[in-house]
Amino acid sequence: MRALRSVVAWVRCYRSKIRRTLRLLASIAALGMLALMATGASAQWLKLPTPGFPRLPDGKPNLSAPAPRTADGKPDFSGIWDNDGGDRLYNNMPWI
Repeated sequence: MRALRSVVAWVRCYRSKIRRTLRLLASIAALGMLALMATGASAQWLKLPTPGFPRLPDGKPNLSAPAPRTADGKPDFSGIWDNDGGDRLYNNMPWI
Protein backbone atom coordinates (compact mmCIF):
# COMPACT_ATOMS: atom_id res chain seq x y z
CA MET A 1 0.00 0.00 0.00
CA ARG A 2 2.85 2.36 0.75
CA ALA A 3 4.33 1.72 -2.67
CA LEU A 4 1.04 2.65 -4.31
CA ARG A 5 0.82 5.85 -2.27
CA SER A 6 4.33 6.81 -3.25
CA VAL A 7 3.59 6.19 -6.93
CA VAL A 8 0.43 8.31 -6.70
CA ALA A 9 2.37 11.07 -4.95
CA TRP A 10 5.08 10.92 -7.63
CA VAL A 11 2.49 11.12 -10.42
CA ARG A 12 0.79 14.12 -8.78
CA CYS A 13 4.11 15.85 -8.37
CA TYR A 14 5.29 15.26 -11.93
CA ARG A 15 1.91 15.35 -13.71
CA SER A 16 2.69 18.42 -15.84
CA LYS A 17 6.08 17.04 -16.79
CA ILE A 18 4.51 13.71 -17.78
CA ARG A 19 1.84 15.46 -19.85
CA ARG A 20 4.45 17.56 -21.62
CA THR A 21 6.51 14.46 -22.40
CA LEU A 22 3.48 12.56 -23.69
CA ARG A 23 2.46 15.52 -25.86
CA LEU A 24 5.95 15.69 -27.29
CA LEU A 25 5.99 11.96 -28.02
CA ALA A 26 2.54 12.16 -29.63
CA SER A 27 3.67 15.08 -31.80
CA ILE A 28 6.78 13.24 -32.91
CA ALA A 29 4.74 10.13 -33.72
CA ALA A 30 2.19 12.17 -35.68
CA LEU A 31 4.91 13.91 -37.70
CA GLY A 32 6.58 10.58 -38.38
CA MET A 33 3.34 9.03 -39.60
CA LEU A 34 2.63 12.07 -41.77
CA ALA A 35 6.07 11.82 -43.34
CA LEU A 36 5.63 8.11 -44.04
CA MET A 37 2.20 8.58 -45.58
CA ALA A 38 3.30 11.54 -47.71
CA THR A 39 6.04 9.56 -49.42
CA GLY A 40 3.61 6.87 -50.53
CA ALA A 41 0.85 9.29 -51.44
CA SER A 42 2.90 10.91 -54.18
CA ALA A 43 3.03 7.62 -56.07
CA GLN A 44 -0.75 7.10 -56.05
CA TRP A 45 -1.82 8.30 -59.50
CA LEU A 46 -4.32 5.53 -60.14
CA LYS A 47 -6.99 7.59 -61.93
CA LEU A 48 -4.64 9.75 -64.00
CA PRO A 49 -4.83 8.68 -67.67
CA THR A 50 -1.54 8.80 -69.51
CA PRO A 51 -1.69 11.26 -72.44
CA GLY A 52 -0.91 9.80 -75.85
CA PHE A 53 -1.32 6.19 -74.70
CA PRO A 54 -3.51 4.17 -77.10
CA ARG A 55 -6.76 3.11 -75.46
CA LEU A 56 -9.62 0.77 -76.26
CA PRO A 57 -13.22 2.10 -76.46
CA ASP A 58 -13.81 1.05 -72.82
CA GLY A 59 -10.84 3.17 -71.65
CA LYS A 60 -8.38 0.34 -70.96
CA PRO A 61 -4.88 0.57 -72.48
CA ASN A 62 -4.47 -1.09 -75.87
CA LEU A 63 -1.45 -3.33 -75.31
CA SER A 64 -1.53 -4.70 -78.86
CA ALA A 65 -1.31 -1.24 -80.48
CA PRO A 66 1.64 -0.62 -82.81
CA ALA A 67 4.71 1.10 -81.39
CA PRO A 68 4.87 4.87 -81.91
CA ARG A 69 7.00 6.01 -84.84
CA THR A 70 9.06 9.11 -85.54
CA ALA A 71 8.52 11.26 -88.63
CA ASP A 72 10.96 9.11 -90.63
CA GLY A 73 9.13 5.87 -89.73
CA LYS A 74 11.62 4.52 -87.16
CA PRO A 75 10.48 3.36 -83.69
CA ASP A 76 10.28 6.20 -81.18
CA PHE A 77 12.54 5.43 -78.19
CA SER A 78 12.01 8.73 -76.38
CA GLY A 79 11.15 8.66 -72.71
CA ILE A 80 12.87 8.52 -69.35
CA TRP A 81 15.53 5.85 -69.39
CA ASP A 82 17.13 4.47 -66.25
CA ASN A 83 20.28 2.48 -65.58
CA ASP A 84 20.36 0.20 -62.54
CA GLY A 85 24.16 0.22 -62.50
CA GLY A 86 24.45 -2.70 -64.89
CA ASP A 87 24.87 -2.78 -68.63
CA ARG A 88 21.19 -2.28 -69.54
CA LEU A 89 18.93 0.75 -69.79
CA TYR A 90 15.28 0.60 -68.74
CA ASN A 91 12.59 2.90 -70.12
CA ASN A 92 10.53 3.93 -67.11
CA MET A 93 8.06 6.05 -69.04
CA PRO A 94 7.75 4.77 -72.61
CA TRP A 95 4.75 7.00 -73.40
CA ILE A 96 6.69 10.26 -73.05
